[in-house]
Amino acid sequence: MPVSTASVAVPNSSPGVRHSAARDLVIALSLVNLAFLRVWSEILTYARVDTYLMKTPPPPPVYYAAIADVVAGGLILWGLVAVCRRYTPSLYRWVQIAFLASLALPLNAIREILSVHFPYLRSPILDLVGSRGVLLIAGILAVAAVWLIAVYHRSASRVASVVAFFFPFVPLTFGQAIWKATHYDASAYQAKLAPLIPNARALPRILWVICDEWDYSLTFEDRDPTLSLPEVDRLRQETLFASNAYPPGPATPISIPGYVTGKLVKDVAYGGPRTLILRFRNTQPMVPLDPNSTVFHKVRAMGLNAAVVGWFHPYCRLFQDDLVSCDWWELAMQHNSMGRTFTDAFWGEPRSLFETTLLSPFGQSLSLKHHAATHDVILSEAKQIADNPQYEFTYVHLPTPHAPFPYNRRTGRFDLANTVVKGYIDSLALLDRTLGELRQSMESAHLWDDTTVLITTDHSYRQAGELHGKFDPRIPFLLKLAGQHQGLAYDRPFNAILDQELLLAVLNNQVTDAAGAARWLDEHRTTQPLD
Repeated sequence: MPVSTASVAVPNSSPGVRHSAARDLVIALSLVNLAFLRVWSEILTYARVDTYLMKTPPPPPVYYAAIADVVAGGLILWGLVAVCRRYTPSLYRWVQIAFLASLALPLNAIREILSVHFPYLRSPILDLVGSRGVLLIAGILAVAAVWLIAVYHRSASRVASVVAFFFPFVPLTFGQAIWKATHYDASAYQAKLAPLIPNARALPRILWVICDEWDYSLTFEDRDPTLSLPEVDRLRQETLFASNAYPPGPATPISIPGYVTGKLVKDVAYGGPRTLILRFRNTQPMVPLDPNSTVFHKVRAMGLNAAVVGWFHPYCRLFQDDLVSCDWWELAMQHNSMGRTFTDAFWGEPRSLFETTLLSPFGQSLSLKHHAATHDVILSEAKQIADNPQYEFTYVHLPTPHAPFPYNRRTGRFDLANTVVKGYIDSLALLDRTLGELRQSMESAHLWDDTTVLITTDHSYRQAGELHGKFDPRIPFLLKLAGQHQGLAYDRPFNAILDQELLLAVLNNQVTDAAGAARWLDEHRTTQPLD
């Protein structure tokens, strides 16, 4: 006897079926919300110390996009399960397997949250076992997970359904996100710069360029035989080239404050959007950075105009009283690379769950794209301040050749993807091109010959050992005095913490040529330790 349509619909509307559907929806929303744990943590629970490195807090569209993503993702998963339950129950085994596989997202999110307290759950593991070791560990874990899912998917899926107990966190995180969005305030992140000093003397004029994480050995003594650096080699032949310069610190957070204060820094701490706390060498207490102790304040006290285009440190907020022009950009990370508009964040936030800062199954990661865009805008801004004769002291902190590495030297475009260490060689080629463009721009503005240019870095490449088996702490140091066209080699060791004092000596006309700069280094190099 044929079964009517009405009789088929009755079981699907029974309390048991409705209960099962409601349970599936709860599980789906809980699962997606847990998968977004890293995203929620970054946009909801950032601490005051984190705000130091933020251009601004996450804007309201970022929060609304995350809510929409969780709702949309939960409904999609719930709908797929419902379809399988009703129409293709034979496929439900694969639904269980897919559910277990999807747990990798919240587990990875938990790993990233815990990595704040356990660093070896993040990038430092590269230093311990190397990139190949990380891939081997990931492969072993993946094989073990596949075996577990294939053999025990039924019992494992029942156990894993406990994610439903985390459903209360869905309305909780939504409520927090709405509160953050409706109470958005970026006033503490703004900077009010100093007015231009009219009729300031034009010369001497300084351009100080910091090329972040530029390695001396990989650039000069142990250069990859396939790497061509014509602009760097040209500069070497026309500048005072130091072969034994040492950095003021091992990393950007320490070296840059050392450069701008002229004092060796031991430790740093972030105290908010505009507060950097320092412990100098041979001193015990940590003290806030005093803006009046920096090279920018000293330059303004001389009646000169200082301009900055920077990266990583919030230069404009720290030194606003002494800069007449300033802009800076953040280090590209996942939390600031997912997009700031609703549309960009809606697609960028879920995509970020499947990639890291350096690696992505979609080609270039969002962070890699962000880093490439940051490089381009910093170079453009650097040209503008370097070509403006109103600025007597210009400071440029480039994000190149620091990781991540989006530039492909073979194509000459930003299309390199999924490179961890070897991409540094391509980034050196990008640096060479960048320095060439900056020089050409200044030559077109007829300011290159009249400007003293110092090109150096804050520290060497920390993973150089994976490229050529050794770590060399020395850093590049190329100083071109105004009017200089002949090179001069300087081989005596010194700490580059002296850069500020040397450049101030140039501004005071105490050093006017390369020979004078060499004599100045001879007189001062023993006043600071090398490490």
